[in-house]
Amino acid sequence: MATADRRPLVAGNWKMNGLRKSSSELLRITQDAVKLPRRIDLVVCPPATLVANFSGLVRGSRVRIGAQDCHPEPAGAYTGDISAEMLADAGAVMVIIGHSERRSYHKETDAQVRVKTLAAWRAGMTAMVCIGETRPERESRQTLDVVARQLSGSLPEGARSENLVIAYEPVWAIGTGLTPTPADVAEVAELTLRNSVVYDRFAGTAVLRSEDANALGCLGYVARASGMRTDARLEHPSTVLPVTEIGTAAGDVLARYTVRRDEFAESTELACYLIESHTGPTEYAEALPPTHLPGSGIGIVEGWRGTIVHRVEVDAASRITRAKIVDPSWFNWPALPVAMADTIVPDFPLANKSFNQSYAGNDL
Repeated sequence: MATADRRPLVAGNWKMNGLRKSSSELLRITQDAVKLPRRIDLVVCPPATLVANFSGLVRGSRVRIGAQDCHPEPAGAYTGDISAEMLADAGAVMVIIGHSERRSYHKETDAQVRVKTLAAWRAGMTAMVCIGETRPERESRQTLDVVARQLSGSLPEGARSENLVIAYEPVWAIGTGLTPTPADVAEVAELTLRNSVVYDRFAGTAVLRSEDANALGCLGYVARASGMRTDARLEHPSTVLPVTEIGTAAGDVLARYTVRRDEFAESTELACYLIESHTGPTEYAEALPPTHLPGSGIGIVEGWRGTIVHRVEVDAASRITRAKIVDPSWFNWPALPVAMADTIVPDFPLANKSFNQSYAGNDL
């Protein structure tokens, strides 16, 4: 897998499933892979018995083969275990380490995950280190403590974006039908950012200077993260809540991340205020009296990509006949290659994601 130009990763863990006849399924995956954008890395992690066979089958395709676990030692009297060197020799390029099932069923500790990660690096493979809390830990509000302990104990010195993938999946969401909320994920993402490995990758990466952002006509959080004062809430003030100006001049991935984090908090505060200030649906669901004349109206909100305009037209009976939303998402696209120009070690996927962060309900 390329280390100088990291790309989005889709990895499939087959767990204890698959026989040699499963190669037909793998071939279907390789055939369908050509339909996906070239910037996506694809990894299949079959049982150890299939690594060598599958590695041969995917040769020349987009798909790479990973493993599900490894022993920390390169060789020795460890009956039934498989070393990282053996897996790499069989064709694996990545290995899953510290999966919740290994931590639970085999009682693997953070210290064991750490030495296995070192083993993966020793063999020239990427380590995918898994973290996540159980449902009792979540319900007892131990999530941040658990994830912080796992990050601190599982990641060795020398961890970099080129040799490490951090996979966060709450154990309580696996096979239960429960889904983490954006707040759950944001909470862990904030904690992860405090880890030096992650912070070092964000800070100073893909810097978009204020003069470049201005010349390119950037909008939304990209502009605000590069020191530009552009915000529909300032240009069209409301009396609902005082406007807190959000922004920074750093212009790197970290700046874009923190600006979006602060904007999300501001959006949440506004949503809570609006909900709490209404006594019931009749207060805001009451129909407007017909004007007996056609008309139109414009609503302006500050979205994550910039000022979003909503235009609505109504007929004489006050029925909506046309609605159009103008979202200036394309304005920030030309900024990506400019930001990448001075990045010594290209990290395109991270930089690209920092220009395309999104989630539901993010309008301010």
